[in-house]
Amino acid sequence: YSALLKQICERRGIPFLDLYLNSGLRPWDTTFRELAYSRDGGGSVHPDENGHKLIAPRFKAFLETLIM
Repeated sequence: YSALLKQICERRGIPFLDLYLNSGLRPWDTTFRELAYSRDGGGSVHPDENGHKLIAPRFKAFLETLIM
């Protein structure tokens, strides 16, 4: 899914932030999953506030490339 989105964005010249591969989150790691996905119900898809804190710097850096 992520790879297809990236392809579409590249073809259309749309900037793409691949948080699936570059978020720094590790949903496969049980200990990490408990820290960053505590409200996900075990799905490891939707990070909680701790997970968002890890994603935020990457997202901010990506946004800065778009506006600066």
